[in-house]
Amino acid sequence: MIRSFYTYGLGIVLFIGILILLFSKSESLFATDIQSMEYSVQDSTYIKSRSVYSKKYPFIRYELNYPEWQDSLALTTFYKALSRADKRKVKVLHIGDSHVQADFFTGEIRDQMQYIFGHGGRGMVFPYAAAGTHATRDYRTWSFGVWRFARNIQSNPEFTLGISGATIYTEDVQAGFRFQFRDGFIEDKDLVLKLYCDKNERVFDAQIIYPSGDTIPIQCSIEDGLPYARIVLPSPPTDFTIRLVRNSEKATYFQCYGLSIESISGKGLLYHSVGINGAGYTAILRQGLMPEQIREINPDLVVVDLGANDFYPKIIDQPVFEENLRNVVRVIRAVCPTVSILVTCSQDIYCRKRNVAECKRFAAIARNIAFEMNCGFYDYYRISGGQYAMNKWYQHQLAKPDRVHLTANGYAIKGELYVQAYLNGFLQWMRGSKDAFILDEIPEPAQSLPVSGDALPVNSTKYIVKSGDNLGSIAQRFGVTVTQLKKWNALNSDRISIGQKLVVSQSATASPIAKPAEAKPEVKSPADKSVVTKTVYTVRSGDSLWSIAQKHGTTVEKIRKLNALNSDALKPGMKIKLP
Repeated sequence: MIRSFYTYGLGIVLFIGILILLFSKSESLFATDIQSMEYSVQDSTYIKSRSVYSKKYPFIRYELNYPEWQDSLALTTFYKALSRADKRKVKVLHIGDSHVQADFFTGEIRDQMQYIFGHGGRGMVFPYAAAGTHATRDYRTWSFGVWRFARNIQSNPEFTLGISGATIYTEDVQAGFRFQFRDGFIEDKDLVLKLYCDKNERVFDAQIIYPSGDTIPIQCSIEDGLPYARIVLPSPPTDFTIRLVRNSEKATYFQCYGLSIESISGKGLLYHSVGINGAGYTAILRQGLMPEQIREINPDLVVVDLGANDFYPKIIDQPVFEENLRNVVRVIRAVCPTVSILVTCSQDIYCRKRNVAECKRFAAIARNIAFEMNCGFYDYYRISGGQYAMNKWYQHQLAKPDRVHLTANGYAIKGELYVQAYLNGFLQWMRGSKDAFILDEIPEPAQSLPVSGDALPVNSTKYIVKSGDNLGSIAQRFGVTVTQLKKWNALNSDRISIGQKLVVSQSATASPIAKPAEAKPEVKSPADKSVVTKTVYTVRSGDSLWSIAQKHGTTVEKIRKLNALNSDALKPGMKIKLP
């Protein structure tokens, strides 16, 4: 009886042990699958599976949502880094203004890109309370003691500025600041904190204090050639305070340029966003320590996402505006020669209920300079709907009443557009095309109605000048005259430049035009009772059956069957029918 009970008990123990072993094994396999899914970054199928919009709006031009480049190498550093995100960390620096300081849409970019390419840390943060301004969507800050500050929007900043565009300074050893992150925003373990500050024997040291009372010393009084003090964090810094400490009689001050929270892991994606309310190109050029700090960050991509504050609400001084943008690019390239730079522009905005038409000119100028300086260009102005589109954003509760800033939902849409543009460009790069990728010859969409005081829009088709073009060849191509081209574009001579945007057709009517499409409907004779409306699509460089099917809401199999295709091979200019 005893032996029987012992045998029975031993059997149960063995059975439980086997279950535990099997469960732990299956859990390990599951974790491996998740990891392999998370880091299948070289698989175009995986990237395509992430190329999905949460919701579409009729006034946003999703078909144009790509970064553009004149030189195929313009964004290669970034895309090559993305393809290796499972092996080395991808670093992005997004420089902007008020839209970026609040981190609403850049935070959305960070969240979505890290979901796809892996977490590399939160990136740059700043104790904004000590600088007299607001913090961001994911954290709050407090300051105590006596602080002075400078921001890049000041014409003569009191202190040297770094990469964040703001600097805080104190001679009060009792001073400090606190960060508190909202739930769920800082959950990564194995993090380091980089405190960007002056480092010499005259600088106060500091310490990190957790709510538990645990402290970590920070040495700022030792010069080691780095622009920051580096601290390994024992736990996620969801709530922490930095207090100053005088460890030497020589220490008299403390000057801080920001902090960066990064994963120790050498892979994933780190998305820094730095912005100051009201900043523009001129403001960025005041940041004397920015080159040194950019060199240390060594980004794969820098997004130059400002410029509207350099003219809003007035007229662009084009020569000055162009040279300032060139200088921003030069400053970045001087310390990171191979970095990818993506120049972008603002969307449609208003000033006191009047449309700021210069935004359209801003986009055209930024495109020209981006191509001239071998940068990528993201035409957010056109993609977000073009002129008067902010009315639609406002009507859909995506923009605030000032029709300059967006609502939380609007910034989420903007962030998603950027992410999908990054992915679309990445897929284009994966195809190995060495050609320029420029979205030209695409008619403008139907315009939103202007508000009181605006001139009614005129329908037009635009073309971007390419190498070898002249007014005669362009006129012949679009069936117009050189005289018409000169009149529509206010040209005083026949001289045109590569990248210049020209109006190549224009309608005198002020009524909205129908939404254009690259495809044209093909309708059978009304006498035929089996009338079926189909669409004919002209294949463009970089197209595939899959991308065409996705764009037009159909399947590859239906397109193959309708066109009797024996393979997936397509050639630019080829016409195919769509269901």
